[in-house]
Amino acid sequence: MGLWYTFGIALFAAIGTFLFGFDTGIATTTIAHQSWIDYMNHPSKGLTGAVVAVYIAGEALGALTQTAVGDRLGRLRFMQALCVVVTIGTVIQTASVNIGMFLAGRVLAGYAVG
Repeated sequence: MGLWYTFGIALFAAIGTFLFGFDTGIATTTIAHQSWIDYMNHPSKGLTGAVVAVYIAGEALGALTQTAVGDRLGRLRFMQALCVVVTIGTVIQTASVNIGMFLAGRVLAGYAVG
């Protein structure tokens, strides 16, 4: 059991790291699609770059504040709460009708994974 347990933990951690990088980078392909550019009413290059930047800014803010919040809520409740927050952020991004709403969803999702 010891070897398989260790392997399982390492695999789970690797999948988490993969998803972290995938989520950060997937926006690059999204903002390059002409359909997204048209739907978002041709945002400026600055706003388009902000799509990636605000996610990373949200991650940084989350990394700085989550320790204090996690200590108060406890590890299990805190992780459950962050799962809800990242889901809300993802729903906002998916349902966004303008670039501001999309950026707000990116910040929220970024905070949750920070």
